[in-house]
Amino acid sequence: MKEIKKTIESYKFIYVAVDGTEFEDKEECRKYEQSAKGVLLTKFMPLVLKHKTEFEIFGAGNDDSYISIVKLESQADADIVLQLYCLNNPYITKDDRKKDLEEISSRIRKAAEEKDCIFIGHGYEGDDFWFSGTKNEHINCLNRICQPEKPEEKAE
Repeated sequence: MKEIKKTIESYKFIYVAVDGTEFEDKEECRKYEQSAKGVLLTKFMPLVLKHKTEFEIFGAGNDDSYISIVKLESQADADIVLQLYCLNNPYITKDDRKKDLEEISSRIRKAAEEKDCIFIGHGYEGDDFWFSGTKNEHINCLNRICQPEKPEEKAE
């Protein structure tokens, strides 16, 4: 008897949805892309300029979380982001969180008016979706923080 070693290569097809989710079944991938989340992600992905980790952008934070830098050009773009935000954070539509949703909506719509970039945070698995602010908000915050403190006037 002779023993020989053979290398056997096998391949399988993986179907990748627009957001990077992988499926072994083509039909499951198609169903996912046609779901509400899939349709919104199909519209959202072209708005994304790039993905970076929190640490790459802010110099601190978690490497397990990443930020999508999204360029908003219109109110339609803002609507896509808001719909995806609500889909990923269903608690935000409850009555006790209505004020939070209005505030986030206002900031995202303003960013669209100004054609600003926004920062959308995601967890490692990509399931989380949070609004981290706009480029201008971050710049203004840093400018305020970097201003020297004014000495308090002495009371006489």
